[in-house]
Amino acid sequence: MNRRNLIMGGVSGLLAPLFAGPLLAAGKTFFGHNGTPLGLQMGVVGPEFDKEPVKTLRTIRSIGYRSVEINVGVRDPAGLRMQLDDAGLACTSGIISMGPLSLDKPGPLIEAAQKLRLSDVVLAALMPPAGFRPSQSKDLMAAYVEMTTTLTAEDYHRTADKLNEQGRALATGGLRLGYHNHNFEFRRFGDETGLEILLKNTEPALVSFEMDVGWVTAAGLDPIALLKAHPGRFRQMHVKEVAKDTIPNTVMNIVAAPVGKGIIDWAKVLSAARAAGIKHFYVEQDPPFAIPRTQMITEAYAYLSQVQAR
Repeated sequence: MNRRNLIMGGVSGLLAPLFAGPLLAAGKTFFGHNGTPLGLQMGVVGPEFDKEPVKTLRTIRSIGYRSVEINVGVRDPAGLRMQLDDAGLACTSGIISMGPLSLDKPGPLIEAAQKLRLSDVVLAALMPPAGFRPSQSKDLMAAYVEMTTTLTAEDYHRTADKLNEQGRALATGGLRLGYHNHNFEFRRFGDETGLEILLKNTEPALVSFEMDVGWVTAAGLDPIALLKAHPGRFRQMHVKEVAKDTIPNTVMNIVAAPVGKGIIDWAKVLSAARAAGIKHFYVEQDPPFAIPRTQMITEAYAYLSQVQAR
């Protein structure tokens, strides 16, 4: 990050709340006037948070964000909760992926989530089926993409059963299990996609879904149509943009763009999301980043603060 970008990012962060007030006061913007806060997925600022957690959280709040979604597997969940409270940031949702905490051993996971005072624990991605082995030595991401191409309808049915079991275990700790989509779940098996199998075969009281709009769009699908087809099943949303040169696919390819500078009609998508029951919205963007991360989230907030409710 060069000095000019650092200065401009800091100035933007300081000025954003000054401009947000008048915009929200107009009473027509999606975020703010109806009690819907705009949140941030903390993975976007992961490197900064790792270096300076307190400063990063305060910067997020100064930009205007009111909530964050974190990784449940932090070293000191109680300490992070205190830092969030001190920064004035709400946090009800946490991501779980591969790491020391596992849905297969819910005790430690529930303990960490309760220390963070979460209501939702979201599975970041489908876990590889038992017995899967990459065809050759590859990096982790390449191996995962290969795995997604080998999944069968039966794998998705088994995953649905597992999610029900895990959701039931988390419910004993007052937590709700969520599933976050990418685009590989939209590969078709006859008349239905992998995600549709999960939606149809999980119990709504135990398992909810977090829609990543960017990945839905990257699959060549309409997120609004998906929301309308499954009202009430999606409780949270990742506000992720897609560049126009993204070629529709189901193999985890996406060309990222800053929010508001891609192909998604956010006024329509956000309004449909609220009508379908989504309560929490988190800005996210996939790397690489063409501009500093703080500048990126500042510009995303400024854009979304102006999106009109419909």
